[in-house]
Amino acid sequence: MNNAVRSFLSATDSKGVAACKGMGKTFLLKAKRLQLQEENNSLFLLPKNRLVDVPGTIIIDKMHRKFLSAYDNWINLWLWWVFICCHWKNFLI
Repeated sequence: MNNAVRSFLSATDSKGVAACKGMGKTFLLKAKRLQLQEENNSLFLLPKNRLVDVPGTIIIDKMHRKFLSAYDNWINLWLWWVFICCHWKNFLI
């Protein structure tokens, strides 16, 4: 995890996220949302009962919901996605 990501995840004030498409902004925001929900149950976050606003319905089975409900899993998913994006050319060879 780099300093910018660490700073965002540990921040208690408002911060913005900007990056190119496919760099993991949504994963980072999901991780932050889960962190905020775990730290403070009185927060009201939108969209309600969803990590992000999406068009349509996504059906996730119980096993995957359990996996995705853990904050550490979101961090690991985000880190792997950033790694894959950074090394994508190596995977295509």
